Amino acid sequence: MSHVRKQIRSAVEAVLTGLVTTGANVFVSRSIDIPESKLPCLLIYTNEENSEPISMGSPRRYENTVMLDVQAIVQKNDESDDLLDTIAVEVEVALNTDLTLGGLVTDIRKTSFEADFIDKAKIQLGRATMKFEVDYETLEGDPETSV
Repeated sequence: MSHVRKQIRSAVEAVLTGLVTTGANVFVSRSIDIPESKLPCLLIYTNEENSEPISMGSPRRYENTVMLDVQAIVQKNDESDDLLDTIAVEVEVALNTDLTLGGLVTDIRKTSFEADFIDKAKIQLGRATMKFEVDYETLEGDPETSV
């Protein structure tokens, strides 16, 4: 088994693979060293997580909120902003089809969207970062099982 965060990333990867614009170009990675042939693409990763006990006794039950980033990466051109918005629509619609990822989590909420350009890469890229808060529960001492 693996940490619930890894299970979440894998579940999101499965949901987002096959979208019209990005197709199979979905990577569970922070790396933007993506070959031009793999653009446009999505990068999926988790960041900060907060945990809070929601029961007393042993083992305690924890509510965890992890920040999930979904980055859309496109080649920069005059249509980059429109393409990033199209991808954002596809991502949001796909993730809203099952806000529990098949019962793995208790909720997914989009919290922000930010777009920018990356000019230091081998090619110029447009990037949109969609941030989601993902809630899930675990028992103390068992970070591999969502309850």
